[in-house]
Amino acid sequence: MCIRDSLFSTSLSGNDNDDTYSLGATHLASLKESRLQLQWDYSDVRDINIESLSAQRDWAGKAAEIGLFDSTTRNSSFFTQADLLGIRAYSSTDTRTDLEYQDSTEIFLFFSSPTLVEVFKDENLVVVKEYEAGNQQLDTSQFPSGSYPVILKLTDAQGNVREEEYFFVKSSLLPPRDQPLHFFEIGQIKESNPDTVWPDSVGESLLRFGTAFRLTDKLGTELEFLAGDGREIVQGGLLYFGSGYYLQGNLMGSSESDWGLHLRSQINRKSYNLNFDYREVTSKDDRDIYDDFSLIPNSFRQGSISAGIPLQKGALYLRARINERERQDQNESFGIEYRRPIFRHNHINIDFTADTVYQGGDVSFRTGLTFNRISKGVNLRNQTRYVHQDRNDSTQQDVELSASADYSAENTSVGRYSAGIFADELIDRRSLGARFNNQSTLGRSNFRLEEIDSQCPQIRTADHEH
Repeated sequence: MCIRDSLFSTSLSGNDNDDTYSLGATHLASLKESRLQLQWDYSDVRDINIESLSAQRDWAGKAAEIGLFDSTTRNSSFFTQADLLGIRAYSSTDTRTDLEYQDSTEIFLFFSSPTLVEVFKDENLVVVKEYEAGNQQLDTSQFPSGSYPVILKLTDAQGNVREEEYFFVKSSLLPPRDQPLHFFEIGQIKESNPDTVWPDSVGESLLRFGTAFRLTDKLGTELEFLAGDGREIVQGGLLYFGSGYYLQGNLMGSSESDWGLHLRSQINRKSYNLNFDYREVTSKDDRDIYDDFSLIPNSFRQGSISAGIPLQKGALYLRARINERERQDQNESFGIEYRRPIFRHNHINIDFTADTVYQGGDVSFRTGLTFNRISKGVNLRNQTRYVHQDRNDSTQQDVELSASADYSAENTSVGRYSAGIFADELIDRRSLGARFNNQSTLGRSNFRLEEIDSQCPQIRTADHEH
């Protein structure tokens, strides 16, 4: 028997008043084409919880699984991913290297000041990262595959905290050219309980089967049927890949009058690029996402559109988003940003940036210069900018300064690593901090410690996986 290396992951975020953390691991034991998998997690709000425990077997492009596992998810899914205690059989793509169309929901946010973003899935901290002020696209590379609601806890430079909910999907877009994908699964729906190791039953069974295949080399389709949670559901759609663009459309309907719509397109040309993503779900009954299980998420609509256009030796970017949920205020924003390199010589880069954003009645404008020098693993960075913002019926304006120094290197013993210090002088705060990142064959680690002025708590973050 061959025992594969276990995968451990930890996430930590905190300040002087509060700490949030989660631990987890996946263990695999294999014998030829068969394997046994165990996945568990532990956090500050729940005891050890088993997420999956199943026996799996692969053969000739097919696979089967029995035990506790996550239900199948496709990119077009409108469903909350369910834990099943049952069996399934499906087309396996584990050995394929030509699955070039992997995609996920894009999440754009505007931050009026440096903001710490904590991402929670099923009340577990998935990832934590700090973003600079301005228009930002969240890095979802560390989000697990599947379809599920996430809660974004946003802590700004003043210590103000707000939360936003998004329905997130991450999966392959198209099956291989020569292999249609089919799946079938049946079992009892389980739901994790923070007070028990083994998940509880919700008293419902689930039958699910579907197929995805290519009608032509560039046109794909998928169709799926579900029965469970007191409803029968059908969803399907088309996806077309052209030269430098793709178009996707999907519909969902249920016997309880739930329905969903997903439209997505991406166009890449020499003169511009355009991204559009809109997803809407209307649910018969809205429930608390943590108190009551439902295959159909609460009613929502979320969408984003972004475009980039070359302009005067630089680039102009436009972004707009909307996020509306049944029991939350509608969030919408519109932003314009212009970037232009003005100096390039001897490892030195100087860029001009200007952006303005409208969000929920608040308006901000910032413009300035960014200096970078990268040489022999040392990256020196300085940003000086003028900031004007009208927020909460008050106006603030000042010059902000940010500086950092980082050293990065790579060797066979510890892999790739970087360490650095940084300091900020902003409208709302002063801060000084240090950070360390490492990635090797043993895993990935990110640590950050930041001391902020007396108006804000100290912030500590850590993320580790091996």
